[in-house]
Amino acid sequence: MAGFAARTLSLLKRLPAPAKAKIEAFAQGIPKDPAKTKQLLSNRFVLVMGILKELARFNQEISLHSELRDLPDGTQVSVNAIYVGLCRGFYETERLDHAGIGTATKDGWVWEERNDAAEAIQRAVLILQGKQIADFVQLPFATR
Repeated sequence: MAGFAARTLSLLKRLPAPAKAKIEAFAQGIPKDPAKTKQLLSNRFVLVMGILKELARFNQEISLHSELRDLPDGTQVSVNAIYVGLCRGFYETERLDHAGIGTATKDGWVWEERNDAAEAIQRAVLILQGKQIADFVQLPFATR
């Protein structure tokens, strides 16, 4: 169980911020040093399963979130961010002056500015908000 919990906690740095927020309470309940805890094994198991359940749910969704994003020039802007499960993210500003693509890596999320995709990302945001009729939106998406 200790190894299972440790492997589960090691996933945290790979998660986007909204997914981390959903599992934070579960993760905080898992002891950092399983050899020095009096917590019951069954309690740790429930916490790990709670994390995995929430991650599975997040991974099956396309979700929209308002976030603050640091730009390459050092400024911070409010963006609409779309997450396609745990693997890909997109963001755009309402003025369409900034847009980007996020990818999960073993060291955390990496965001690449892609201002050329701003209009397509905004169309997807409007669809998710229910402000535009559902349609196919071609977003830059590549797998490795």
